Amino acid sequence: MTEVGDLITPTGVLVMSAEQMKNDHAGWLELRRHDPGKPRSYRIGSSEVPSILDLDGVDTPVHVFRNKVHGIKTEPNERMAWGHIFEPAIAQEWQRRNRTAVDEIGLVRHVDTPWHQSTIDRRVVECPLVPGLRNGCGLEVKNVGYSSAERWGRDLPDRILAQILHQRYVTGYDHMHYACNIGGNMMKQGVVWGNRETELERYIVAEVDRFRTEHLLTGIEPDWSDSKPSKMIELDKATHPTRVGEATIDDIGWVQTYAQASAEEGAARKRKEKAKVHLARMANGVEAVKFGDNLAFLYRPGTNTRADLDRLKEKYPDVYADPEIVKTKTTHTIQIAKDLRVKIKEDEA
Repeated sequence: MTEVGDLITPTGVLVMSAEQMKNDHAGWLELRRHDPGKPRSYRIGSSEVPSILDLDGVDTPVHVFRNKVHGIKTEPNERMAWGHIFEPAIAQEWQRRNRTAVDEIGLVRHVDTPWHQSTIDRRVVECPLVPGLRNGCGLEVKNVGYSSAERWGRDLPDRILAQILHQRYVTGYDHMHYACNIGGNMMKQGVVWGNRETELERYIVAEVDRFRTEHLLTGIEPDWSDSKPSKMIELDKATHPTRVGEATIDDIGWVQTYAQASAEEGAARKRKEKAKVHLARMANGVEAVKFGDNLAFLYRPGTNTRADLDRLKEKYPDVYADPEIVKTKTTHTIQIAKDLRVKIKEDEA
């Protein structure tokens, strides 16, 4: 029987069994951060690698840093929840199509570099591609929406490839399978061979080591990402639910940039509404307006349903009090100080 500390894959030492993970989710999350009693030991899991590399469709290096160092984690979204729900069904369909079987092994760490960890979705009991290979490869399961389908094409998206190559490094398997359900009705499957991605895997491992050395061990937070503003705002909300701060001379430029963009946005909205009036007059009661032989624009009605929450609370208090039906979400707005708005207008004059 395999015990914690045993070599369960060619290079993967068992940290926590699949059964233990199911019974102690909070303990599993802590083991993904660091060794028990050693808060600065900092472990990095395969699912965090795409964020460390700052790839499309995932979080940023700052998210990983704040989770490891400060225990800050943004709220899981509905997409993530559905991914967990569909994972067993996708794995089951993959094993049916490939006439094999899979199981779960739990959290493992690399035997020589224990800060590299991975919880592979499934271990393949009998490989469908390599006759006689038993318990020698893994399966990564994904569930993505329609919008992600075009990113696949003939190649695996970078974020998934990076995660799988890190899994292969940790486990020592010479290849990893993947099964992805796209949009609820299309299955993509394939395999990533380690000997075909040697340089890329070496780069990924080196970047993870660099991130751990330069940021986690030193406590120096990575630079914020300008390419993912919504994710950074969500992280800031999770880190500082309420706060009062002071802008430095270096920060005030961003305040002015935001104020300038807000002014331009307001002016653009007014121009858009003015143009809409003229387009409505041009349409003169028809839906399609042509310019020569080409379509210029469509002008057609739409509907927007809104609920009067005050009436709902008054008439159906039990329904209103149900958090599954009426959900409250906190957002942050920015209001530029009046004196600064006046200063910007003076500069434009």
